[in-house]
Amino acid sequence: MRLKSVRRPALLTAAAVSLAVGVLVPGSSATAAPTKGKPSAAPTTQCTSIVANEHTLERTPVDVDPVGLSVGDGGTFVNDFRKDDGTLVAVTHGSIKILYQRPEDGHFFGRYQERIDFANGGTVITSGVADDTAMLTGGKSYISLTGVGGRYRG
Repeated sequence: MRLKSVRRPALLTAAAVSLAVGVLVPGSSATAAPTKGKPSAAPTTQCTSIVANEHTLERTPVDVDPVGLSVGDGGTFVNDFRKDDGTLVAVTHGSIKILYQRPEDGHFFGRYQERIDFANGGTVITSGVADDTAMLTGGKSYISLTGVGGRYRG
């Protein structure tokens, strides 16, 4: 599954720019214990693309000195993703803390952790370091996710 958000005007407006979830399909041909001498088939995965707009519901920023985006800044957030017709896709709860600034280009990198509860009952958690500067300027950054509930568990 891929969620694409609208451009972010502020650091804590969202944590997820683009999410991709690979889900094992029940009944796939993968086996836990391959037969002797025969390789098992790769698990079947399914990827669904959903275009949704991201909205900030709550945010609690932490701005350490100096004022403005800097190492040590962070906070918590609650956002939702909705289709153009207003249909709820997911709600995300998370946190971010800026860990460092890359000297070569000035990009800030932050550690994200979040829980994304999809309207269809599935849940994923994310955790990782992402390029905040890229996300704030319309670029991409990737973090890992793990399915922990519903159709995404596993």
